[in-house]
Amino acid sequence: FLDEYCEQMGVTASPGHHIAIFDEDGAVFARAHERADSSLEAHMRAVERNEGRFSFHGEEYLAVQVPTDNKERIVIAQSLRPVYEIIRTQSLSRATSLALLAALVFAGTTLFVLRWVRDPLNRLVRGVRAIARRDFGTRVDIKGTAELQFLARGVNEMAGALDAVEKARLAQMRRARAIQRRLLPPDGAAG
Repeated sequence: FLDEYCEQMGVTASPGHHIAIFDEDGAVFARAHERADSSLEAHMRAVERNEGRFSFHGEEYLAVQVPTDNKERIVIAQSLRPVYEIIRTQSLSRATSLALLAALVFAGTTLFVLRWVRDPLNRLVRGVRAIARRDFGTRVDIKGTAELQFLARGVNEMAGALDAVEKARLAQMRRARAIQRRLLPPDGAAG
């Protein structure tokens, strides 16, 4: 049974595990033959509580004693090195995933903000440039933030005021030309 159990566990499922069953005198009653090591079993035998840690050949082990109805003790020891490697690999993988997720959220947020702020600002700038070219009929329609809408209303009011001033100026110029024409002698009257 123990050999079949260890075969099913395999190195990938539980790397570095060791199993031994001790009788009431502390002798090995059964062991996982693939990983049997009498020196390691001596450390496992010393586990008196339900669990314990020990070092063996420079590696740390965690041993767990499984209670039975009989006087035998089943002790399972697991090398912590592969467990730490698995944890490190999973942590690195999760950190990489989180960094990628953070980058995607940042990129998405940046694109959203650019479209939400930059596009209305560009429309506002185009409107101001058109007004600078004396196109006073230009109006800016912005559906952005309240601040950008406030700026757009200000630009539109300015354009309206400049349009009114320009129309008044042009009307005054027409009147001035008409007055000038009346003051000058007719074309054939010079003599």
